[in-house]
Amino acid sequence: MEKLRTALESRCPGRIGPIRLLDSAERWDLTRLAPTVVNALRLLISEDPSSENEQLLLRSARTLRLDALETDVIAILDTGRQGVLPCLEALVELDCTDAELFFDLAMSSVPNSKTRRIAAAALGAIPSNEAFELLL
Repeated sequence: MEKLRTALESRCPGRIGPIRLLDSAERWDLTRLAPTVVNALRLLISEDPSSENEQLLLRSARTLRLDALETDVIAILDTGRQGVLPCLEALVELDCTDAELFFDLAMSSVPNSKTRRIAAAALGAIPSNEAFELLL
């Protein structure tokens, strides 16, 4: 576990450390490593905001359920470079509770599309009065 932490904190491996971590995520309890992974991904994006690195951040957020990356996922969504669906799927996995965001995504998507269905389901899953009112 310590070797993995060192690899993630090192600037040398770039994308390799997070990719290896994702590929074996099911085998380990990564709770203690979450802050290190989040920092490594943010550093990677700040140094190289490429499409591949954004995809890696989205995959990591979704697979490892790194809720600290919610704002980063929303920032990627706002750029539009990765498309709505991958960002929406990551936000759902992170248990995002931004009712207005899900409402806006549902309303701006094509009727009966996967994006609309996921956004509407996410909105319905939020246990708040605001989400309930938006559903009406």
